[in-house]
Amino acid sequence: MSDNPGGAGPALAAHSKDGSARGPNPASAATGEARPAGKSANDLLQQLTEWVRQYPIGAMAICAVLGHTCGRARGRR
Repeated sequence: MSDNPGGAGPALAAHSKDGSARGPNPASAATGEARPAGKSANDLLQQLTEWVRQYPIGAMAICAVLGHTCGRARGRR
C-alpha cells in the first residue's frame, strides 16, 4: 500500500487553494495596461472601416471572392 493513506498529500493541497492570487502580480505587470474586452474589437472594426473607405474596389473584390467561394461550397453539398 501507499505510505500516504490520507489522500493526495500536502503538495497537491498547497497548490489547489484559490487558483491565483488577487491583485497585481508579476505576470499581469508584464502584459502592460489592462484593456476592456471590447476595446480591441472596436479598434479592429474602426481600422477595417477606414480601410474600406480608402480601398472600396479592393473591399468589393474581396466580398465578391468570398461570396463566390461560399456559393460554390454550398452548391457542392
